[in-house]
Amino acid sequence: MMTEPTDNRPPVQLEDERKNPVFRFGQAVAGFMLVVWAGVLALVFFLVFRFWLS
Repeated sequence: MMTEPTDNRPPVQLEDERKNPVFRFGQAVAGFMLVVWAGVLALVFFLVFRFWLS
């Protein structure tokens, strides 16, 4: 009968990870991309509905 392997590593500290400058830069880039995509989608819907309703 096989037993589950024991995990002796300490749990990952999320607070330490959030202080990592690379992690914070990645979060900033992801947020900026989200804003850009929202703007692009809003512009596309605006143009499509403007031409469709005119």
